[in-house]
Amino acid sequence: MSDTIRKLRLSSAMSSIIGIVLGVFFVIKPGAVAVTVTKIIGILILIFGAVSLIKELIDSDRNAMLIAMSVICLVFGIWIFADPDPISKFIPYVISILLIVHGATTIGAAANGKAIGMDDWGLLMLLGILSVVAGAAGIALAGAVRNLIMMILGVMLIYDGVSSMFVHGKVSYAAKDTVIDTEGRDID
Repeated sequence: MSDTIRKLRLSSAMSSIIGIVLGVFFVIKPGAVAVTVTKIIGILILIFGAVSLIKELIDSDRNAMLIAMSVICLVFGIWIFADPDPISKFIPYVISILLIVHGATTIGAAANGKAIGMDDWGLLMLLGILSVVAGAAGIALAGAVRNLIMMILGVMLIYDGVSSMFVHGKVSYAAKDTVIDTEGRDID
């Protein structure tokens, strides 16, 4: 198996495991997860604003616009950290978009499975399509009660992680059996 395929398989496995673990947390503590993720985002924005502000204040060529943007980031980060609820309502949208992207990746892996002659590529394609549909449903329902949506998204993340591991495992196994002719031949 080529180094690139190994790296893709490892990346997919890590992504799937992270999705499963996050999904479990989303199901167990949906409100706390939404607020915690939002607070982390607030801290990151606050740090970015503080570092940018310090950098601009130390620089001999101070840029008033960059100083103003740094202060805005700093204040915005503090606000998000102090009052995460309004911002946390966007999390279902972000997770749903990630489900759609991950589902599209699974569909691509299933198409690769078809290209190398896998018999059950259709099932793998269906799993990818279900991830895309789950993400679209998450976007459509995100305006409902946040905690319920977070729990549903948690179940979707668990499903997506498990199905992705299954799909990529099947494709990797099938790819091992595929012989690729790497010898060059003269063409007359």
